[in-house]
Amino acid sequence: MNAKAEVIEWKNVPGYEGLFLVSNNGRVFSISKNRELKITNHGGYFKVCLNGANKYVSRLVYSAFVGEIPKGFDIIHLNGERFDCRVDNLKCVDHSEVCAMLADRR
Repeated sequence: MNAKAEVIEWKNVPGYEGLFLVSNNGRVFSISKNRELKITNHGGYFKVCLNGANKYVSRLVYSAFVGEIPKGFDIIHLNGERFDCRVDNLKCVDHSEVCAMLADRR
């Protein structure tokens, strides 16, 4: 059996270049502390504290690996698992699309 090994890639966190790195699977690393940062659960989403500011891990991953998130857009998890912050599980959508998706679930 050939299991495909997951390749971990690291990139600078936009706005925090040279200070923090984020991986394509949602891990966050502090360059100055030389360690991974603790990720916490806030309302069902992973967050991390960067220089005193709480940031959503999914938004960090998306912005580092895909590009800037336009104003009024949200990041959704394609498989519905909000703790799965792999870049290939994230999609940027207009906030109105998120509202429509939530209304359909009711």
